[in-house]
Amino acid sequence: MADFPFMKEVAKKDVKPDFGDDRQYLSPFLTELQDVIGLKNTLALVEQWGGVPLYIPESIPDNHRIAKLIGKDAADALARYCGRERINIPLARDYKRAQRNAEIYSRYKAGESANDLAIQYGLGARQLWEVIGEMCDRIVREKYRKVMRKKS
Repeated sequence: MADFPFMKEVAKKDVKPDFGDDRQYLSPFLTELQDVIGLKNTLALVEQWGGVPLYIPESIPDNHRIAKLIGKDAADALARYCGRERINIPLARDYKRAQRNAEIYSRYKAGESANDLAIQYGLGARQLWEVIGEMCDRIVREKYRKVMRKKS
């Protein structure tokens, strides 16, 4: 570490990454939907209709299945954005995996057993340690970016 003095500062910072900001893992279409109806509503559509086409009417009544799921205001915004179209809702696998990995890391750091987590998430022990290692790397990269931003 003597050759890289900034790493001392990186190592001592207690930075917790914002695991909720994983927009980079959404497909371009889901990012557009998020801009129109919000992340929570976009993910609700993914959970309900991910992987299948969904017809969006020009006008969505209060009792329509879309309005019941995401609320009338969001349904109206969706209808204005892509009404009278059949849209293919992506599965958002990368986003779900990123959220799962963040959850695994948080639970591990909170003291849960790696073996228990591997069993709960249906992962092998090696796979679980890879997830934890990747999350540690992500935290170090984020700490580094924050330290370097302060210096410039």
